[in-house]
Amino acid sequence: MKKIVLFILLMLPVAVMGQKMSDEMTFGQIFAVGNTLNSLPQIDSLRYIIQEGDTIWEGDENFLGAVVYKACLSNSVNNICGITFGSSFEESHNALEKKFGHSTYSTNNSILYKGITYSGEFFDNVIFFFQHERDKSYLSQVIFTRDVKSMDDAIQTKQSFQEKLSRKYTSIYRVDEELTVGGLPPLPFLRPMKIDNPRTTYEMGFGFEIKILSNDNYKFPYFVRIMYGPYEYVKEDF
Repeated sequence: MKKIVLFILLMLPVAVMGQKMSDEMTFGQIFAVGNTLNSLPQIDSLRYIIQEGDTIWEGDENFLGAVVYKACLSNSVNNICGITFGSSFEESHNALEKKFGHSTYSTNNSILYKGITYSGEFFDNVIFFFQHERDKSYLSQVIFTRDVKSMDDAIQTKQSFQEKLSRKYTSIYRVDEELTVGGLPPLPFLRPMKIDNPRTTYEMGFGFEIKILSNDNYKFPYFVRIMYGPYEYVKEDF
């Protein structure tokens, strides 16, 4: 996480470019905005962005707002497997059964599928987690995992996942061989998160992570995880 923080802090002056940016923005939002800024076309070293048919030039009072809007629109993780984050358990369960068939295991808090193919990729496990509050439930986290036989296989698999996700999300950052982060949380969570010492990719304001982890299996000593969330639809704390 320290590497991510350092990179974002180094990128901040590039992202702001003389414009005033809210101190309340998360690292993930700042990274997405900076990434979007750096990808904009320019004429005579002056960047511009087209919004609803209008051309907004760098220096215009609406420029940064348009960049932030584009960054959020193109990077928000709003759904997975055709299911919108925040959907109820019943709605998600029905949609998953239509897509993948009966689950391997299911409780009110989670739905597990084993050995399924999604978006052309095989996964040993796919788990959907839910939060509950009285009579309401929310899809809050989804984890995909693939078991691998060696670190070389894990690195190659992670790279494959990273390339596939980079086609959908413009904001994606390879921290090191074992961790990549990217995207932004679903739209309801794009408001500033006041966390002094972020420890997870979600707390830093990123939408997902791709990570290599050790596995308690001598045949497959590693696994690669794609994790979305958890997004806290229900705030619980002591």
